[in-house]
Amino acid sequence: MLILLHSLTSCSHYCQTMERLNLSASAGSGNSVEASIHVARYMLAEKLCRGKSVLDVACGEGYGAWLMAEKWGAKHVLGVDYSSEAIHEANSHFNSSKLHYLQHCAESLIELRDYGPFDLIVSIETIEHVKDVDTFLDGVKSLMADDGIFICTAPNDEWYYGAGESTNPYHLRTFTYGSFQDLLNSRFPQVSYGVGTKALGFTNVYLDKQHRQEVSLLNQICQAEAMASVMITPGSESKVNPSTTAYFFGIAGHHHEHNSSALYPAPLSSHLSIPSACSQSIAKPKIALIADRPGWAFDNIAKNIQRHSGNNCSVDIHYLINYPSYAAMYREFFGDVLHYDLFHFFWRPSLFALFEPENLYAAAQDLPDKDRDFFLWNTAMATKTTSVYDHLFLRDDPQDTTMRSFMPLADSYSTCSQKLADIYASVDFISPPSQVITDGIDLQIFKPHRIERLQEDGSKREVVIGWAGNSNWRGPNNEHEQDDHKGLRSVIIPAVERLRQEGVSARGQYQDREVNWIEHHLMPDYYGQIDIYVNASLHEGTPNPVLEAMASGLPVLTTDVGVVRELFGPLQSRYIVQDRNSPEFYAKLKELATSPELRSQLSAENLQSIQPWSWNVKARDWLAFFSHAIDARLESSRPHEQYCVLRHLWNQASRQHQDAIERQHLCAAIETLQRELQRECEAKGLLLEGSQTLIKSMGQLLERQRSCLSRSLHHQKHATDVPPEARLDHL
Repeated sequence: MLILLHSLTSCSHYCQTMERLNLSASAGSGNSVEASIHVARYMLAEKLCRGKSVLDVACGEGYGAWLMAEKWGAKHVLGVDYSSEAIHEANSHFNSSKLHYLQHCAESLIELRDYGPFDLIVSIETIEHVKDVDTFLDGVKSLMADDGIFICTAPNDEWYYGAGESTNPYHLRTFTYGSFQDLLNSRFPQVSYGVGTKALGFTNVYLDKQHRQEVSLLNQICQAEAMASVMITPGSESKVNPSTTAYFFGIAGHHHEHNSSALYPAPLSSHLSIPSACSQSIAKPKIALIADRPGWAFDNIAKNIQRHSGNNCSVDIHYLINYPSYAAMYREFFGDVLHYDLFHFFWRPSLFALFEPENLYAAAQDLPDKDRDFFLWNTAMATKTTSVYDHLFLRDDPQDTTMRSFMPLADSYSTCSQKLADIYASVDFISPPSQVITDGIDLQIFKPHRIERLQEDGSKREVVIGWAGNSNWRGPNNEHEQDDHKGLRSVIIPAVERLRQEGVSARGQYQDREVNWIEHHLMPDYYGQIDIYVNASLHEGTPNPVLEAMASGLPVLTTDVGVVRELFGPLQSRYIVQDRNSPEFYAKLKELATSPELRSQLSAENLQSIQPWSWNVKARDWLAFFSHAIDARLESSRPHEQYCVLRHLWNQASRQHQDAIERQHLCAAIETLQRELQRECEAKGLLLEGSQTLIKSMGQLLERQRSCLSRSLHHQKHATDVPPEARLDHL
């Protein structure tokens, strides 16, 4: 981090010419600071090029022309450059159907009139190189549409090389802010001016030339959208000073003045998705998946995403159970280096806990001020997503309402079924889910085993009825144990017993986590031993055992939960029952238990219906969800807004901590004063009614202060001592 700060404030020490970005450099060898300056200049065109025909003069390797064409919505872009090598690189690495490159001299633009006119002409760091400026600007004017716009930038060589004439052999002239204005004013009637400045990185700021010394740099930064990963905060007293900025810009033509996004020194791939000029030079996005514990459902989903991510992204899995506290987990994730582009929290309370002041304080309290700012900024900058797999937190009580209020803090979220998506789309103050991503199934693991057994009737062996899950799960409203949310004890077991009483040769075989939990990889053997799978839950997200049973070729009887209506074929859909306590549920079970032919028909249909639910297919939905979340966040103002929220939460928690310390001192002082007053009164025999009342009042005050202190310390201890897994088990 110190190297980055030094680079930003002492460019003359590392910058010789830096006229081109070396896009073919091996990983880590490029200059990320200079890369951010190069691309920041093009940010001036981001809001102006949409739907426009664009001419990019001296386009170099083409990354700016490609951004305008592919990312910022330009209608068509013509990129011209004098260097044949640059045009070759542009065609090789930044090609597009909306983009054309041409080797051409900037001083001969007038010869391109057959390509024009252009709605927008962009000249990034060109004017200092041309021999005949007048001819160059005449060419620009000749190619501009009647209401066209011209963006021109020039480097502030004093910032790069120090006072005096430029030592850059490629620069034929040196500009000051004033001389740059004079040149463009002589040619164009309406020009807006500004500077490219090191801010949170680099941004473009409009200046009123009459009052430029009064423009607050911090104020301008706070108005800029965020677009990267490192914040270097100036003091509030710092002003925008053209002589200390990296470059000047002028925009001729009518347009809306809008400060561009702040572009930080960071790898381009993470933030602009520019295609790689060399496969090693731009890293693929890094994704962290946070599951509850190994071997459980979220871990299964995470491992399948990881297995099928291919070369699209790098995926690591972290487990809540491995961290002693949320604070420890957050410190690892958002410490001095941000190791991931996106963090996906499968268990949404583990994301929401980040915004609890006591957790934030516990994570950052021991950090120096500078490191704490980086921690908060990294936390704000990271794309954070979550998923909804259950019907928890939907009641109107205060606890659930508070939990729902955290949902907007996720940059994006998915649901595992359309049913949940519809529910959340109707909840006030919560945006609809970004995507419905149903669970998948590994068809290489779950597949039919000796499926011909389903055709055997009860005369040869008992029909085996199965169920898998946690019979003690209390449901979304934390129902009482007797409510039996999963229905094993109150519905399934009594139904099987009734079958036996009525002479049906059947028995139950259940995989209850509370009784005989087995590892997930052993479940295919279990499905190979049963003939019918029954689900009697009141609510489910998917449920996954239904997917596994179908992939194993089993017929299913289920309540109307999760994704079963999207999942089942026409015959299997007849075995969805609305009320598990209705006579219909038992009748359907008896029908399956006594009809081998029906079981075989359902088996065949289910094996066909499950094919589109393979993880080979479903993993693509996850990768698209992650990609969209990263892109959407970087194009929004959320990082800056969230940083402000986190700073507020930190300040709130810090004040609470300071109050607790002061309250401790107050308690000690009251206790000491009470003890001394008691001792003095006893020594002098002055235990009068007034003294007794005062001592009693001091005791009551002391108890109140101790009670407040106890609550405050409990919250702090809860944040540092209670592991995430303990909270998960509690919920």
